[in-house]
Amino acid sequence: EQQLFIASTPKGMNWMYDLFGPHVIRGGYEHVYAEIYDNPYLAKEYVDAITERYSGNFKLQELSGQFVSHEGTVYDNFNPGKHIGNYQYNPELSVDLGWDFGYPNISAIPVLQQDGKGHVYLIDEIYKYHALEEDLVAECRNRQWFGGVRDAICDEARPDLIKRLVNLGLPARSSRKGKIIEGINHCRALLAIDTVTKEPKFHVDKNCAMFIQEIGLYRWDENTKFTEKDEHGSDIQVYKSTAPIDAYNHMMDAWRYWAISKWNPPGAVMYKDKKLPKPRRMQYQNMYSRKY
Repeated sequence: EQQLFIASTPKGMNWMYDLFGPHVIRGGYEHVYAEIYDNPYLAKEYVDAITERYSGNFKLQELSGQFVSHEGTVYDNFNPGKHIGNYQYNPELSVDLGWDFGYPNISAIPVLQQDGKGHVYLIDEIYKYHALEEDLVAECRNRQWFGGVRDAICDEARPDLIKRLVNLGLPARSSRKGKIIEGINHCRALLAIDTVTKEPKFHVDKNCAMFIQEIGLYRWDENTKFTEKDEHGSDIQVYKSTAPIDAYNHMMDAWRYWAISKWNPPGAVMYKDKKLPKPRRMQYQNMYSRKY
């Protein structure tokens, strides 16, 4: 009899939770929950370092394999029921690219169109591991929307790679300089639901799987440390969730480069540095790990 073994880390309450969550009782298979601490082949120094780095529900997910609802999500105003749908390339509209350089890790490119009426459409994405700029441009050329590309907004920290894209035939340029929080403000405002029509201005095609995954996992870093003054004027160290974690951010960064350079929020109420909303504490499902 043939058997299939699957190993994975949960990513929120998605399809895997529906199939293999602790509430599911179905014959024909068995699910086993294991923690990073159950692996005898990992060096203690590595386990200690990664344990210190993560916290909260994100730690429960990544290190304990638990299905959790994430606390402190950066884009908690993203509504899959409202923002996700069928949005294909419109040849009547120009195409913009966001571009997050990642080699030798992940490079991310969201593909966007604006209709001139305030609506923005994320119609496609490219998400590649170990891909050089030449490989990414070749991938772009194979997509039906490539002929409509009029702008490619890139990480301003890599002028050398921007020049390479230009030499490869892309209209690439640096993103507008600004703090990360300013770009996040733009993206949050773009996600806002219109108070009159009750409909969004930002639309995501259902096939943009990596964008959808990252926006659900991108959260504030609970361990961000700042020095402030107490009531007596003395320096104290405080922790505030005013910066995002350095994870699940490849597509989010590329989207942010585009938003801060190409889209201006119309009178949106913006968050300011160190005055972000307190992360919501959400319940998670209790899970159990077993050793075999």
